[in-house]
Amino acid sequence: IERELSVVRGVQQSLLPQKLPEIPGVSLAAYYETSRHAGGDYYDIVPIPGNRWGIMVADVSGHGAAAAVVMAMTRAVFHAKPELHDSPPKLLQFLNDHFRFMWGTARFVTALYCVYDGNTRTLQIACAGHCPPLLYRAATQRVEVLPCSRVVPLSIQELTDVPVTLVELWPND
Repeated sequence: IERELSVVRGVQQSLLPQKLPEIPGVSLAAYYETSRHAGGDYYDIVPIPGNRWGIMVADVSGHGAAAAVVMAMTRAVFHAKPELHDSPPKLLQFLNDHFRFMWGTARFVTALYCVYDGNTRTLQIACAGHCPPLLYRAATQRVEVLPCSRVVPLSIQELTDVPVTLVELWPND
């Protein structure tokens, strides 16, 4: 069992970005460690035409191999519709609809999806049950919790109106 879980961990880690993209004017960093062998945590960054980037952070409920499988499915579905990457609400609705078969089970996915626009230095943020993002404001030297409205996590029920929060980033944020 230990060996099998180790293999699952390796597969899961191979699904995460091996190298973060270089985005002009932005410094990126990521650290990932599961609580055990494998888990349901997922992050990704994808390019969108027009100097924009899609940033996904998600967490599948539970731990272990089952959460890792749902994480892998989430990644596959996320990459299956690149034409939705420029619309945070449509992307979250698509993911939720795809996992309709899990509605009513105990398994759900919290997700935060942002589109960063390098031309306007703005973030469009949509949130499905995930923790709100934090932003370090260099001008005030404070960390702010970004006030984004949330809907229920994915794979629970229909998502009809996913709100979007627009945040302007200032120099050195």
